[in-house]
Amino acid sequence: MALDIHVPSLGDAEQGKDYDYKSRCEELESALNETRSALDEFQLSSRELEAELEKELENMERQYKDAKRQKERLKMESDDWKVQPPPTHPLFEKGAEFVVQVSTSKDGADAEYECYAEGD
Repeated sequence: MALDIHVPSLGDAEQGKDYDYKSRCEELESALNETRSALDEFQLSSRELEAELEKELENMERQYKDAKRQKERLKMESDDWKVQPPPTHPLFEKGAEFVVQVSTSKDGADAEYECYAEGD
């Protein structure tokens, strides 16, 4: 919005008489009020957007912290598994092979699973 703020020079008496200062002042005041209103709307929408972005940032930071904690927990679990001695159950003895037999009924809905170890 461009404002025409041309004011006739006071040296030209005839042009100065014809110029309606009161209406020009009202025009400028109206433009000022419109500009203030637009500024108020902009500031309100900016505050709303800022609040929304702050909330989103807090959520993202919380998710990041949760993921970081979970990563650390899983790393510790992984390290624990690396340090633990192997289980002593016969199925886990060195050299055992696992064979899985699957038998299904005609319709395939019921499946039975067997797992046993074959020795060397």
